[in-house]
Amino acid sequence: MTNSRGWPSKSLVGYVAAYGSIEPVNVSNNMITEALEHNYNVFVYAFGYIDEDNNVAWPSGVSTPSSDLAKQLKSIHAKDGLALISFGGQNNTFCPSDPLLAASNCVHFCQLHGFDGIDLDLEEVDVDSAFLVSFINEFRRLNDDLFITAAPQIAGGYGGPASLAPDTVFSRAFLQAANFDALLIQEYNQFGGAVFDGLQDTEEGFISASFGPLTQLVPSNTKIIIGEPANTAAGSGLSDPTSVVRDIQSGEVLQSPQYGGVMVWAVNYDYEQNWSFSLDVAPVVQSVSALEETSLS
Repeated sequence: MTNSRGWPSKSLVGYVAAYGSIEPVNVSNNMITEALEHNYNVFVYAFGYIDEDNNVAWPSGVSTPSSDLAKQLKSIHAKDGLALISFGGQNNTFCPSDPLLAASNCVHFCQLHGFDGIDLDLEEVDVDSAFLVSFINEFRRLNDDLFITAAPQIAGGYGGPASLAPDTVFSRAFLQAANFDALLIQEYNQFGGAVFDGLQDTEEGFISASFGPLTQLVPSNTKIIIGEPANTAAGSGLSDPTSVVRDIQSGEVLQSPQYGGVMVWAVNYDYEQNWSFSLDVAPVVQSVSALEETSLS
């Protein structure tokens, strides 16, 4: 799909545990329709797979319900939303051997299914940053209308600068070269692995304390999107949406031009809890004009 606009100024980004999921509940057409009614405007389907032969597909053993996917993406695009396909994750579905061929196959996959771009959720990968830059540059050369995001985990602090994990990939030089449209920063599942102003990721204040250091690391034209779990079953972080909102509103986060909204793992969990996360984070994911229209209606 060709995008006639840039990345949204503010987003509620939802990962979708797509196809074959038992816990949380599997994605459905109704889930996507309801999510669009509850502030979600970017959907990241997890996970696609790139194998060692650079073929791009859904994970092995998962039958793709292409008709359902087509319906879901049609619904998303009808509401001016975006849909990305993610590669990587805890079990690493990003395993290419040739960056140019893999990029070409990724572009074809996006065009075939109607995705608006890709997300690199790189946690345990065998390729280096030079490989990734070649992959990203070729992907953009073939279709620069498609978006590219990444989802590193926040690290660092302890009185020092912010860093992103894995640090073997997400260096300052790599972030500059990759020029991502947005970084979906995982500010959860830290278990004490990052501390800012004496706060851990489960404590209110962690978001605002870490945001300034992040802006010193992330290129100014890349949106910083704060990632949190939808509830305690989804992950260990600041899963209370009212705490997330207070944290974002308390510091300089909301006023920063780099602030791009909130990412949630995962839409499926929020669906199971009747959208309590997305409803409560609305004040920090909607544009000012949208909030004004809501208050006047």
